[in-house]
Amino acid sequence: MTQKPFDAEAYVEQAAALAGLSIPAECRAGVIDNLRRAHGIAQAFLHIPLPDDTEPGSVFTPGMAP
Repeated sequence: MTQKPFDAEAYVEQAAALAGLSIPAECRAGVIDNLRRAHGIAQAFLHIPLPDDTEPGSVFTPGMAP
């Protein structure tokens, strides 16, 4: 199965409608650019293999590790 390329503009339009948000025209390009950037960053992590029994952390606490 071939995956379609990510369409940030369509995603922003559909997600905003679903959430009932109105994105001002002067902000739309910036929102789309940031979503494209976030998508690009996420791609690096999608190819990291994880064991089937991996569980997410229960609590995220920002700061330095002990």
